[in-house]
Amino acid sequence: MENCPYCNKPITPNLQQCPHCGAPIRATVTPSEKSSKSHFCPNCSSPVDKADIICIYCGTNLLTGTKLEANRPIPKRYFLPTQWKKYLLLGGIVIALLLILTGSIIYFSYDPVKIAINLSKTDILGAIDTLQNYIQRNPKNIRARLILGKLYLKNTQYDEALEQFEKVAELDNRSLESAWLSLHTAYIKDPNNIQLQTKYLKKLAELLPNRDDISLLINLGDKKMARLEKNEKLFENINKLKLSIDSVVSGYILAGLQKDAEKLVRNKESSISPIISSLIISANQGKEREIEFINNLDLSSLNLSPNEWGYLTTKFLSTGETTKSLQCAQRMKSASSTLSPTLHYLYTLTLLNSNLTTDAIIELDRIRNSESPYSTEATLDLAEIYLSQENISKSEELIQSVRNKGNQSARSYLIEGRIALLNNDLAKAQQCFSTAIQRDPNYAPAYLENGLVYIRRGILREGLNNLKSYIRIVKNTFPKYSVAEIEVLIEQIEQTVINVDSVQQSQIQEKT
Repeated sequence: MENCPYCNKPITPNLQQCPHCGAPIRATVTPSEKSSKSHFCPNCSSPVDKADIICIYCGTNLLTGTKLEANRPIPKRYFLPTQWKKYLLLGGIVIALLLILTGSIIYFSYDPVKIAINLSKTDILGAIDTLQNYIQRNPKNIRARLILGKLYLKNTQYDEALEQFEKVAELDNRSLESAWLSLHTAYIKDPNNIQLQTKYLKKLAELLPNRDDISLLINLGDKKMARLEKNEKLFENINKLKLSIDSVVSGYILAGLQKDAEKLVRNKESSISPIISSLIISANQGKEREIEFINNLDLSSLNLSPNEWGYLTTKFLSTGETTKSLQCAQRMKSASSTLSPTLHYLYTLTLLNSNLTTDAIIELDRIRNSESPYSTEATLDLAEIYLSQENISKSEELIQSVRNKGNQSARSYLIEGRIALLNNDLAKAQQCFSTAIQRDPNYAPAYLENGLVYIRRGILREGLNNLKSYIRIVKNTFPKYSVAEIEVLIEQIEQTVINVDSVQQSQIQEKT
């Protein structure tokens, strides 16, 4: 075996041509045929012409004896047509412009306030955090501060809400929305803080100088705080509003300002209904004289205004005369085609006290679904009615609707605690009653319920403390209200505690 001198692959001896690469292995002319004048390739020994320079068989340079490599073909380069280049350039420019436009739209449409509003539906704390971070970078954004204040209000963070509303007022001293929200927050935070509420009322009076009703509220608030002797400013506002004095007297009495009502009667006696004037005078002579006067009234012969009928309704309700209070309420309703929110709610409570539950539910639903200032109270009344009917799901639904409106009153927690009791969840009930006491330390029903739950759980001393607080508050607020049953219960529990202490003391002495 030998190898091909061109491709170096193995071949059989005496072959004339390589089967692999096709190169000639032996010259076709035998040595005997060679003449002295013949020319042969020095590389492959193939016969060549004398004038040849390159061997046609193996490509060897016959002058130098060097084998030449075949020229590699040069790949053909592809060039785009000029018109196509223009199209590609224009397409690139369009794509770049679209990317820039898309980025701009995303940038300018990003609204963290809107994002926070949507987030607050499921994660109020996350929404608050989003707005806090945004306001740090944009402290003068009024809209963001208003929404943040509303979220604080919804989350019962009243101080933080007031801070945001006041910041808005600093940035825009003509902002009505921030003024109203501040007043609302101040009332929700502490209904008894007249001074704080008056502060925001005065701001509203500056923004709305033609709203004489706001000026009247300010004067009523100042009067309740300072007990001013002079009523000129008050009467001036009343005259502007064209309110009847008996309306103001009724409002005073409903607000617990009995002395102020009497002063108004003395100063404006000619403007007061004789019935109302006589009733107030008799009330000033003592409770027995007042009751005697009320019982001697012939309701069928009276021709009174809706406010005066409302005043009589409250008087009969306070004395437990439910039949006469219902008569007055019905006369009140028939005396006017449209009752004020206060009188409408009074009429509804009278129906409720007269055990006309179905009629009361209809009226309470109307108030709840209106813009009445008593809509929250009406919702809580409905929750208590359904709770008494053991319709727990409906009662829970109403309490949740009150919570969604930001109400965190002691009464709402009391009802929620009673719902928990029906569900046999003593721990939650205890928590709700304790929260109600924190919201209003003078809310007697919460102490009663809290004390009874403590006793039910066997924590007798805490139960006693709560029941005693209940007795104290009731006697100070409603001296005629009977608490005899609770007092008997307290005596029994105290005796039980004494017996338990005695047994424990005896056990300790035996061990020692």
